[in-house]
Amino acid sequence: MTMPPADRIAMTVDLLRRALREEADAVLTGDDRVDRDTAARLLRVAPQTLDQWRKLGQGPAHYARGWDKGRVSYRLHDIAQYIEQGRFENGQPDRIGMNPE
Repeated sequence: MTMPPADRIAMTVDLLRRALREEADAVLTGDDRVDRDTAARLLRVAPQTLDQWRKLGQGPAHYARGWDKGRVSYRLHDIAQYIEQGRFENGQPDRIGMNPE
């Protein structure tokens, strides 16, 4: 039986939190956000890749703050959702909606 998308995302968020506990310099905010560099490490891409994805309107949803929108952060749920959107099952994309809950 296939796990519902919301459950898969929740499980992936838990796994991401565990990975963050092992990083000495990782900071997780009270509302489950991480900075760009930490998000890049979790996704195993270069920080510049996240920058490019943002410019192209791709990648996980993000938050931008500051006078030049230069302080970018990512919520763990959005990173997990992005990961799960790339899942394939039986050779077919197992795409989930943008609001699985």
